[in-house]
Amino acid sequence: MVQYHTLNQDTAEIRLLELLPGKEASPIHCKLPTVSLQNNAIFEALSYVWGDAQVTKAITVDGGLFQVTTNLEEALRALRHRCKSRILWMDAICINQSDLGEKNVQVPLMRQIYTNAGGVVAWLGPSNPSIEMAVSYGWRYAEKRLSSKTLYWMRLDLAAVFSRRARMERSIALLQVLDGQLDILLRPYWKRIWTFQEYHLPRRKPIYMCRNMVFQAYSTLEHSGSEPFPFSRVFGGDELQDPNAIRMLDKMRDIDYDGLRGLVSALLEKSVGLGVSDRRPHYLIVDPGPPSDTSTDTDLLGYLLESANRLFSEPRDRVYALYGMVKEVRELYPSDYSKPVEQVLLETSAFLVNHEKDIPRGWFPPRADSISNQSYPTWVPDFNLALPDLHPHIHPIVSEKTRTSKAGFGIPDDQLAAVDKHLATLGISAWNIGPVHVVLNFASTTIEVLQQMRGLLLNRPSSWLPPSIVPTQLERSFQNIAQLCVIYSPESHDHTPDAITEALHAIFQNMENRQVDQPEDVEDELRSTCLEGVGMLFGKFLFFTSGGLLGIGGGEIQDGDLVVISPQAQLALAIRAELGTISDEGIKFHRIVSLVCLAGLMKPFPADVELVEEIRQMKLERFHLH
Repeated sequence: MVQYHTLNQDTAEIRLLELLPGKEASPIHCKLPTVSLQNNAIFEALSYVWGDAQVTKAITVDGGLFQVTTNLEEALRALRHRCKSRILWMDAICINQSDLGEKNVQVPLMRQIYTNAGGVVAWLGPSNPSIEMAVSYGWRYAEKRLSSKTLYWMRLDLAAVFSRRARMERSIALLQVLDGQLDILLRPYWKRIWTFQEYHLPRRKPIYMCRNMVFQAYSTLEHSGSEPFPFSRVFGGDELQDPNAIRMLDKMRDIDYDGLRGLVSALLEKSVGLGVSDRRPHYLIVDPGPPSDTSTDTDLLGYLLESANRLFSEPRDRVYALYGMVKEVRELYPSDYSKPVEQVLLETSAFLVNHEKDIPRGWFPPRADSISNQSYPTWVPDFNLALPDLHPHIHPIVSEKTRTSKAGFGIPDDQLAAVDKHLATLGISAWNIGPVHVVLNFASTTIEVLQQMRGLLLNRPSSWLPPSIVPTQLERSFQNIAQLCVIYSPESHDHTPDAITEALHAIFQNMENRQVDQPEDVEDELRSTCLEGVGMLFGKFLFFTSGGLLGIGGGEIQDGDLVVISPQAQLALAIRAELGTISDEGIKFHRIVSLVCLAGLMKPFPADVELVEEIRQMKLERFHLH
């Protein structure tokens, strides 16, 4: 067992792992010297995922046995030199994981460690023939290397000029390259929270290892010089570049040529697992620039959004794993693993409001207990998930006269959103759109929701609208109802309200003619889009405000809840007054019930200019949220 000695916090001491030389199959022996980061120590930092902590192997550290995960043991075996030591840093061994006080000191030093390291090695795990093919492809066409592995592609290129069989062989080889790229991108490395920071911090791009294959991620996954690259060609950029790519692969299942059928089937399964049939996952950041403490390009909110959906075992790491990239937050709220998780998330939300001038509930969904937990602020969201990139949000022109910059909104500083010193109350300035009248609660099956929508679209609005709605407001809202009902489907944003209404009526007519309890599978793109949007309405509420504004929200919206729009928020909020919570100063408190979408105000649909102008003429009011 390793005897950890106390590190000197004043001199920024860390431990390094001296990986002693040895043959590939021989036991692993290491030493654990102590150095100061102030003395320009020379070492490499390892970026990796722990793997299953219950499955371990023993190595020797300073003469004692030390249990490490199998993934780390394989990494050390691949990294070890035969004739000389290798100096490394890795958290699992170099930090005493059982000492909470040491973790609180060492975690903030990780910025210095990964920034000052002579190099960063990202360990992705074992290799396979497809990965070797993908790496050699990048070496040949992106890095222009000359090696035994790149000679294969040179010979194949030459033969393909003269031989049809060689051209077929090259096409199959390209599929194997794509298979290798997908294998790399499906590795757990890309989905863990700590690797996000470790990937961004180095001054030079990390080198990647799959067993003994060493490569640059950029050349292997993105860039290939003048040669079209399989992954980029099929799944490149933020959108699927070739909409027929998956369909083409599906057709190739029937081709039995040198094992092609099995390869294509594997590619289809991997592409579904990666999610590339819709768009490339946002967590795949292949060529990031290093962050800077003085840069304002990306702040904590940006990193939280980019790293949403990443995995972690320690819930505080959702935030602490990003501290190395944002100086202000790590200085204001130093990492402290003894704090309750709720306190860490509360401090994070307060930092976003007070220092980055953002209201996080507009970017992240509510917590599962947001309404039921009366002792915890509703303005603290679930940071583990981010709203989709194409989730509708308030059109920028609504607040363009108040929003002047990131740090200022053209309103007095005392009117900006702020969390009080007790981290209990969020004060926001917002336009009061008025109390809501709930029209209906959408059902939880597609057929039931379609029947509800049919009733809305075919019956006169006067039968289900509150009597306070005047005719002009009624007509304006009714024109937007079809569009609003499919607003959660990103594909609907490219279509006009009339086209959406027509598609919905076609679906209703088809259901009536067939007299079935399920809508048929349709090939029409717009109808499919409408059905997708219908599925996203399950359990939500359709409502009107007292001023005639149509909206949809979740949570438990009730008659009388207020809808407010803050110039600092991405979405409107439905809030509810707390009974019996009026301060000595006469301040009335509210709790957030739901994020809401409002007809005529949501991007990417065109804005209702007349409605926007009406809202901008309103006076901002101050609301205090618990």
